[in-house]
Amino acid sequence: MTKKKKTIIIVTLAGVFVIIGLIVFGVWAIQQYMDKNTWATVRVTGAVQSDTADAFESEQECLKGDTLSFAGVILRITDIRHDGTVSFSVEQGKLLNENGAAVSSGMLVKKTGTDYRLDNGYVTLTVTSNRYR
Repeated sequence: MTKKKKTIIIVTLAGVFVIIGLIVFGVWAIQQYMDKNTWATVRVTGAVQSDTADAFESEQECLKGDTLSFAGVILRITDIRHDGTVSFSVEQGKLLNENGAAVSSGMLVKKTGTDYRLDNGYVTLTVTSNRYR
C-alpha cells in the first residue's frame, strides 16, 4: 500500500469518528434538553376515610425529579416522555394497586386515569397535559 493510500484511509477513518462523535453528542444534548424541559400536568383526586371522609383534589405541573404529595404519600417523578407518559416511584407512604399489593413504581398514560388504593382511601392519578418549555 502506498503512503498516499494510507493517508487517505487514516483521514477517512478520522472523519468517520468525528462524525460519529458529533452524532452521539447531539443525541445526548437533545436527551438532556428533554429531561430538563418536558413538563407534565398531573391531576390527583381521591378521598381518605377516617372519622369523616375527606376528599382531595389538586393539579400540579411537574418536571423530572419533582415530587407529588397527597394523603401521606410522596411520589417522585422519574421520567416524562414526549408523548405525555409519566413514570414515578413511591418515596414515602403506601400506595396499593387494585388487588391490594404495594406499588413501588408505576406509569401514567396521558388522558387515562389510573386508580390506586391507600391504606384508608383511594386516589386517581391522571396526566392531563404535557409540554416543552
